[in-house]
Amino acid sequence: MQDKLIVRKLAHFLLQGDEINSWNLLSEYQAKGNDLTSIYEVLLTGAMRYIGELWEENEITVADEHIASNVCSFLVSKLIFENKSEQFPNSGKAMLFCVEGEEHSLGIKMVNNLFKELNWDTRFLGANLPNNEAFIYANQWQPDVICISASIVYNLPNLVQLLQQLDLLDYQPEIIVGGRITTLYSLEQYCSNKPVVIEEINDLKEWLLKYRLCSNQYVTS
Repeated sequence: MQDKLIVRKLAHFLLQGDEINSWNLLSEYQAKGNDLTSIYEVLLTGAMRYIGELWEENEITVADEHIASNVCSFLVSKLIFENKSEQFPNSGKAMLFCVEGEEHSLGIKMVNNLFKELNWDTRFLGANLPNNEAFIYANQWQPDVICISASIVYNLPNLVQLLQQLDLLDYQPEIIVGGRITTLYSLEQYCSNKPVVIEEINDLKEWLLKYRLCSNQYVTS
């Protein structure tokens, strides 16, 4: 119940475009012993989901939702600079982006922060990355992990095409797919190099920690 009240309060600040009070609320929540993963999953994701519900019920406008999204994006960026950790060794390379046609990049931006928190060398390529460009960049930089976000159902064909293209890379990275599509469709059937499907940020953190334990060596050059 307490978290729900905090989420509603944060949503109010986001809709008001209030960066200062939004940041103070996150700082107070963290000071009580909550880690960054909880901030991303409970507060920020919870607040944006609540705001999405308000929009669906016509209680706020698209402009209101955009204001909230922009403040939330600012908070996500600020969090990583305020919480850079040196407790983890260099963990490898990760490439993160939204599939072609996907404009909602806030979730993958939080995921990028989680990788950085665990001291990964990341390349965040943002929203709506053309499939061919993703393939070329992956082959050139050769990240250990490729993390793809896809939420809108009509982008499923683009995601399937991308997964099939990534099967043709000169090497075999770990491929992670997240976003609302993962709750609606089984993606394993679409490529021989089966992707890791992650639905929650906390699940991703657990996977990354296991990946660290299971990997004897990371490609960092």
